[in-house]
Amino acid sequence: MGKRDKDGEIHHRPGRDVTLSAPKSVSLMAVVGGDDRIVAAHDRAVTRTLGWVERNAVETRMQDKASGVMVHAGGQKVVAATFRHDTSRNLDPQLHAHAVVANMVQGEDRKWRTMVNDGLYRNKMAIGAVYRSELARSLKDLGYGIEKTHADGRFEIAGVVEGFSTRRAEIGAAMMARDEGAPLENPKLADRAALMTRARKRDVDKGELRRSWERQAAELGFSADTVRAKARRAERELPLPDLFSDPGRPAAEAAGWAVAHLSERQAVFSHGDRLAGALARDPGAVTAEAAEQAMATLEQDRVLHAARGLESGKHWTTDAAMARESEAIALMKAGQGAEKTIMRGWIAETKLHGGRRDTPARARRRC
Repeated sequence: MGKRDKDGEIHHRPGRDVTLSAPKSVSLMAVVGGDDRIVAAHDRAVTRTLGWVERNAVETRMQDKASGVMVHAGGQKVVAATFRHDTSRNLDPQLHAHAVVANMVQGEDRKWRTMVNDGLYRNKMAIGAVYRSELARSLKDLGYGIEKTHADGRFEIAGVVEGFSTRRAEIGAAMMARDEGAPLENPKLADRAALMTRARKRDVDKGELRRSWERQAAELGFSADTVRAKARRAERELPLPDLFSDPGRPAAEAAGWAVAHLSERQAVFSHGDRLAGALARDPGAVTAEAAEQAMATLEQDRVLHAARGLESGKHWTTDAAMARESEAIALMKAGQGAEKTIMRGWIAETKLHGGRRDTPARARRRC
């Protein structure tokens, strides 16, 4: 697999690194607080997210038998390996996983092909949303309180302070030195500053590092034992499932909210966008599978319609957007020929093509 150059050597891109990182408070409770249940919840969230990636984001290029054209094809089996880390480059507590997805997929015909990366890039927001949703769901089951911090569904564990992030201070200092404002004011410049100030990876004594974290936590007045004990009590008091409630209602509400939210700003939105929106409404409230099933119901009920003619993945639109588009087309058709032409066609053609003056006959021939 790969591309062969003029010398006959095959060049093959090894793969892609999908990094899934837990919120800072989750890392603190897992790494500094020593709650191994959170580490296990993180691992499960990573595994479930990779399952979603395989079903929805992994593609290859193959020849369509009917047309003979090369097309993107899903339904591929992926090869991936996960590597769990618990520190950042700045040696802060940071629970995260590197999911190395190999550039090789297997189709239903059992043949191996290279992977197209478009699906990963196109669905990167949805991938992050699936991971956070799965993690938040597990944390709630463990008794931890969840506080949503951003519109995209990012969250933190309630009652956990954030005093370990030296990277944030470095990024802010770098932006201040360049008169670029604060990180929250300009996220793109913050991303650039993050790359410019990123430290090299280095080996450290893990025991000494953990003792350093514990000293820092004590200085901040942070007690992981207190937060964990509160979660244990909450876990024992979790209500039993309501047998008379509609199990699909939370997902239906999340799906409806996502469509309403997206359609305020966009006439057309992608499959990944609508899933990310549904999962962001209330982190951990619904699974990706339940949200997608609720979206499928909206399609069956003709609330959502497939937007045809777009190349990059599935896209959808709403009844309201289609009505607005139909109204615009009707107004355009109604206005055709209603007023005197302000410029002859061959004059407009001349001005649009660099000022070359054509005769009406020549302009007609070219058209």
